[in-house]
Formats: sequence, C-alpha cells, structure tokens
Amino acid sequence: MQKVSRTKLYTAVGSRIRDARESKVPRLTQEDLAGRLKVERTSITNIENGTQRATLLLLYGVAQELQVPLTSLLPDLGDPTILEGSVSEVAEIVVGKQKKTVPAPVKSVFDKV
Repeated sequence: MQKVSRTKLYTAVGSRIRDARESKVPRLTQEDLAGRLKVERTSITNIENGTQRATLLLLYGVAQELQVPLTSLLPDLGDPTILEGSVSEVAEIVVGKQKKTVPAPVKSVFDKV
C-alpha cells in the first residue's frame, strides 16, 4: 500500500473546499466564509492552497456553511492523486550522463526514445 503524501492531501482538500465555495449560490467569497467560521480570510486562502492544515472542527464548519457532506471535502482513500510517487510528482530521468528533473508526463515521452 502506497503512502499518502501530506502535501497532496492538504492540496486536494483545499481544492475541494474552493470548488464547493465557488459553486455555492449565491457564491461565497473567502471573506464571507471566513466571517461565518470566525477565522481570518488568510486562513481560508492558505487552507484552499494547501499550505495550512484545516482542523476537523473547521472542516465540519466548512461543510455546514457550504451545505455539503463533510465527505465531499475529502479525497477517496484510493485516490491516486494524493499518493506519494503518483504521476503528478516531478520525476527524475537520466539523459546521457546528466540527471535532469522534468514533469512526470514528459518522462513518458523520453521513455519511448
């Protein structure tokens, strides 16, 4: 079983919060959501960007305010986008004697050469 990447997990949660907030009618701003949750707008910004960890209590509050199931804010257990070593990570390849870092999708192009 592959390990979950903390960075990818929090980024995925933040993206789901942003998507839910932006699809709410009427649309909620980060400022609106922050006010309802009694946190700073910068906290909402950081959580949506995956740079700040949301507590379970805050996630519960977000789900209540956005009127979405709490589980809709979390990626599925088997979601490959949150696993360490998944395609979205940067891959290292060797070209000749030089080691270069390229995005993983490009790696497949080089592998076929």
